[in-house]
Amino acid sequence: MINDNTTFVPIKKFISKENCLDIIKSSITNAHFDYGYIGNGGDGRMDLSVRKTELYFHKDPEVEKVLFETVQNINKKHWNFEIDRIEILQMGVYNEGCFYDWHQDNFNAAHGGPIRKLSFSLLLNSGDEFSGGELEMETRQYRSGKNNPFTSFKIKSPKVPGTLIVFPSYVMHRVLPVTKGVRSSLVGWVLGKNHFR
Repeated sequence: MINDNTTFVPIKKFISKENCLDIIKSSITNAHFDYGYIGNGGDGRMDLSVRKTELYFHKDPEVEKVLFETVQNINKKHWNFEIDRIEILQMGVYNEGCFYDWHQDNFNAAHGGPIRKLSFSLLLNSGDEFSGGELEMETRQYRSGKNNPFTSFKIKSPKVPGTLIVFPSYVMHRVLPVTKGVRSSLVGWVLGKNHFR
């Protein structure tokens, strides 16, 4: 079993800027709109102190297939989790003042169902179009012989359109508040059986 403690895997320019714009247009035109909720599936609730964003549920089998295959290949190289499906994609729109505070994506599945094992975020617009809004991840590194053997590090992802970031769903992460402009990203999760293998 592979598990190399990689916090995240970035792929810059995974898709073109034109493809990013197509996803934005398609999501706004065809997708189901909702506000960002927190919590477990149908038990979700709105809490604007934790998450403030607009969501578009993006159903596109071709995009889902490409993302699932890519995440499968990254998984084989870094974590080797048992995964077998992708959850419906969500395009998040972060206007000025929007954010998503520290959280994990791997909530407990009800009744032994599948759980989120890998998360991904695909930035759809350029960092030149917004300020703030960085995807930030926290990782812990072991230091032997110290009073506190773990040190936390915060890692910011690049703000290049078309950049795909893949990471285990148990990694703490957040989107910092957007201070100017609009940030758009496509996020999703790859699931597997209700155990972490």
